[in-house]
Amino acid sequence: IADISGGQPDRIRLAATLHSNSMASLQEIAPQLFSERTEIGWNDSGQLKALRHQCLGQLILNSKPLPALSAADWQQAWRDYFMQRGLSDLPWQDDANTVRSRMALAAQYLNHNSAETDQWPDVSDQGLLQRLDDWLLPFCDNARNLRDLNKIALADALLSLLSWEQQQQLAQLLPTHWQVASGSRIELQYSNDPNRQDTQDQPPVLAVKLQEMFGYEGQPAVLNGRLPLLIHLLSPARRPLQVTRDLPHFWRNTYAEVRKDMRGRYPKHPWPEDPLSAEATALTKRALSKRQ
Repeated sequence: IADISGGQPDRIRLAATLHSNSMASLQEIAPQLFSERTEIGWNDSGQLKALRHQCLGQLILNSKPLPALSAADWQQAWRDYFMQRGLSDLPWQDDANTVRSRMALAAQYLNHNSAETDQWPDVSDQGLLQRLDDWLLPFCDNARNLRDLNKIALADALLSLLSWEQQQQLAQLLPTHWQVASGSRIELQYSNDPNRQDTQDQPPVLAVKLQEMFGYEGQPAVLNGRLPLLIHLLSPARRPLQVTRDLPHFWRNTYAEVRKDMRGRYPKHPWPEDPLSAEATALTKRALSKRQ
């Protein structure tokens, strides 16, 4: 079809008939136009259906069922499946989402200073789909139905995109946990969207009880101090009292008001007048007294 106009129905204005003999001639003249593609899917009953298509561009010329698939067939089948359906069927649990968010931050902040061979991978949906063979498909070797996708160690699959040196950098520059002034190791919450280019308004979150930050005058940050953490200072009941990216400013300008409101509500916990000279603790005043 060379010319088609929209309407109800669509109208073909210019076309040429392609007969079986002319198809053979075309295949001799331009074999690069033809390809074979494996389509895999599952019926409502959960039964596997697999077809091998002979294609001319995006047109399916003929199809035949495949009673069994080789390892290469399965690789191609899963490749086609993800290219058509995207990555939403994968088990995006917290660990995988956290790894992906950390890798996205590394790419945003470190790539302009890296040599071409040391570039951090693009972990947006588009970037990951373009490199399925490098990270996901090797982890699909034993997947034979959609339920098997839930068995994929997705965090490990993502980390396989990194060199050993990059994995060490990731652990150092974008850690999973942060040791606060009290000594507690608290998990950081990475929730930036890897499909967005600018994630500076989505910094990692450190949710910590306010008393566990007593005596700490600095501002926690990752990426060698380039990205300040968003600190959620919590009450003893773990409710947010203040959200800040400038902890020194909070101590100097806001803490006194918080202390005035909270010391009556939580009298069992310390609320010193000078938080920077107090001991950071997760304990109540009574527990501190017993320890002393």
